[in-house]
Amino acid sequence: MNILLLEDELELQELFVLNLQDLGHTVRATDNISNGLEIYFSDFQPEIIISDIQLKGLARGTELISLLAQKTLVTPDVIFMTGGAMITEEQSQLLGARKLFMKPFKFFEMAIEIQKVVLLKKTTEKLIRELKQLSQCQSIGIRLQKGLDFPYYKYEGFADSFIMREKSLLGTNECGKQFLECMCGNVIEGRFDPKLPFFTPWGSFICNGTTDLIATTSPEERQTNTRNYCNKAGYESVALIPIKTTKNTFGLFQLNDFSKGKFTTEMIADCEAMAAKFAFRLLQTF
Repeated sequence: MNILLLEDELELQELFVLNLQDLGHTVRATDNISNGLEIYFSDFQPEIIISDIQLKGLARGTELISLLAQKTLVTPDVIFMTGGAMITEEQSQLLGARKLFMKPFKFFEMAIEIQKVVLLKKTTEKLIRELKQLSQCQSIGIRLQKGLDFPYYKYEGFADSFIMREKSLLGTNECGKQFLECMCGNVIEGRFDPKLPFFTPWGSFICNGTTDLIATTSPEERQTNTRNYCNKAGYESVALIPIKTTKNTFGLFQLNDFSKGKFTTEMIADCEAMAAKFAFRLLQTF
């Protein structure tokens, strides 16, 4: 796996590089955000970024995720490190980091976290294949929580322009409060009425004809003012299936197709079972 390391203490940087290489990873290292972004957008394409909070230059490591989110289709997994008490674990997670390590720490702890990322990437790739085979849909996506948002973690079949436009669900209401927009936000936050024909008791949104749905329902019935971009992009069949346990929602599966009538009750039940199983793995393993 390709790893980008940002560490401005040279001795630590060299030690981390050697340890990561011993684990079989390919590593590029630098001591500042500017060079880090240059490496990221080169042919190297790291899948994990490990960054200290305090770096050389004006930008801090905490700014890295927001800078990448503005320019990338899928923001990579980020692990923060710090030698001081400038940031808490909760604050780092709100910024979108997977984990915060307080220096000094035992390297095997970071190795375990990296292995979790490796396993998660393999698992989501397998899920994409299985969902595509089960649904025969042209476009499949998996959204997972990163900070307050739920961007795409893995996808196949969507145009890059679609992902860039739709990757963030965060909106701001008239009071300045952030919330999750559109039907994806409904599904993730559990805003649904199971009596309506396009919701399942599990909380999935299922539509075999988005043009007809928009024409025959109100925003109140759809629980939100939807962006309708799936329909504008030509998708008629859309399914949004929450990845959740009884207490936690981690994201959703998104299944889109340009043709109408792709989904059956049995197929959606199978997808919901896959989502529940994946949610349990996220809770226990990742």
